[in-house]
Amino acid sequence: MSDTKKIRNSSLELLRVICILLIIVHHYSVHGGFLPLSVDSLSTGRIFIRMIGMFGRISNSIFILISGYFLVEATTKKHYRKIVPLMMEMLFYSIIIYGIMNVISPTPLLKSGGVKKLIEVFFPFFWGNWFVVYYILLYILSPFINVGLKAMSRKKYTAFVIVLLVSWSLMGTVTSAYNFNQIDFFLVMYILGGYIRLHLQEMLTYKNRWNLVVGLSAALITLLSVPTLCLGSFITNNNFFINLISKFSLENNIINITCSVFIFLYFANITFTSKLINEVSASVLGIYLIHDNDYVRLFLWRSISPNAKYVYFPYIHIVIKVIGVFVICFCIDYIRRKTVGAWFEQWFYKNCDGMVAWIKRELLLRKKG
Repeated sequence: MSDTKKIRNSSLELLRVICILLIIVHHYSVHGGFLPLSVDSLSTGRIFIRMIGMFGRISNSIFILISGYFLVEATTKKHYRKIVPLMMEMLFYSIIIYGIMNVISPTPLLKSGGVKKLIEVFFPFFWGNWFVVYYILLYILSPFINVGLKAMSRKKYTAFVIVLLVSWSLMGTVTSAYNFNQIDFFLVMYILGGYIRLHLQEMLTYKNRWNLVVGLSAALITLLSVPTLCLGSFITNNNFFINLISKFSLENNIINITCSVFIFLYFANITFTSKLINEVSASVLGIYLIHDNDYVRLFLWRSISPNAKYVYFPYIHIVIKVIGVFVICFCIDYIRRKTVGAWFEQWFYKNCDGMVAWIKRELLLRKKG
């Protein structure tokens, strides 16, 4: 047996790190206690804060594209090896953060929340962070989804993707007649990621830099939509144009889908290795769970150096706070991974693999008997 260990490509790991940084920036914008944009409250600081918050949904899209790209070829063999540690990580942070906040909170959450809150804490798979809840659900469903995706020919899969993009993204962008929810978002992006892995990559004949050009161009359109629409409202002295900004930040906006797909394609078509990037990327989920916990969220953005205090000159504050959140959350999760996380995975793989094997043997013996 070879002792050579497979080295993980760091390109998509770097993309994951970039995305979590953009998500933290997005949360700085949307959870910071800022008043909504309006003609009466326009300022360069407020416009800038709204601009930097436009890439959170795009980053979420890329996360799911990466999952679809890797999971579409995964088998059901030992599928639980990935799902259970994800759920345990979610449970770990839910309980630990709740316990800590009960200690430091002037009014213990245990008293204010009651039994209902305890149930939510110990079952975060149903009431926790929306993105992680849907992500775990998608992970559970992926083997079943993959059967259908792999059974389709390239022609049928291509037609399927076109129908999805037209109905879900294009029509969803230009009209409000189509109503979608978050599970649609996860399924469509997963299917797109699978299509790129199974069919699209081998068909690409143009230079990879064009993926970056198209992706960044779409990102620039999204970014500039904010000051452009604010200017329209300022000129007309009406909030009509400002209210359209939310359309540019939706998950299914065709511009955002274009941005996420082509940025993903660029990173999927480059190869390099970095142990540091791979190490940081391993904590992306933990960073997400820590900083966007329901209790941490308000404490982080509205109590510790409140964001709203810097509404007129947020530039330096954003950089310092976002980097601080990223580094501190990474350090916390790094410690968890190397201690509790490593111990649990070692115990789980050792005992549950044996238990699953025993169940299979018993079922086989009963079937023969």
